[in-house]
Amino acid sequence: MSEIKYKIIGRKYADALKHLMMTVMGALENPAFFIPYSNAEMNDMFSDDHILVGAFDDKKLVGFSLVVMVGNIGDWDGSMTAPEYRGCGIMSETFRRCMAIARKSGIKKIFARAHPDNIASINGVKKNGFIEKEKTEWDGQPRILFELVL
Repeated sequence: MSEIKYKIIGRKYADALKHLMMTVMGALENPAFFIPYSNAEMNDMFSDDHILVGAFDDKKLVGFSLVVMVGNIGDWDGSMTAPEYRGCGIMSETFRRCMAIARKSGIKKIFARAHPDNIASINGVKKNGFIEKEKTEWDGQPRILFELVL
């Protein structure tokens, strides 16, 4: 593994993003941990109200975080890290970079959701300063809602 580099990613990385998602989703211990993106959501990832930061090992996309901005509210809409790169801090670093951009864009709060059995995601969300708000459902799946005030 070379030094991981981070950058905002655009539409030219759509195929690499889809490949990473398929790899990660295929390795999940519980498929309910991640609700797949629709084709429309995949297209929207590259719009101006979305912050998409990727992590690269050389030219290979190995992780990303996505924050969607609506007014002065952000939604941490997902993070994924290739299985062989987990534990390297990629999720936290990609999110920190999204958060810095969101803050400069006027975002005051960011919300995140995690499946109640996905301990790794819950720990990652809490590590990044989020506070648990409530248990809820998202697309028919149980989730814990978290909030971060910037």
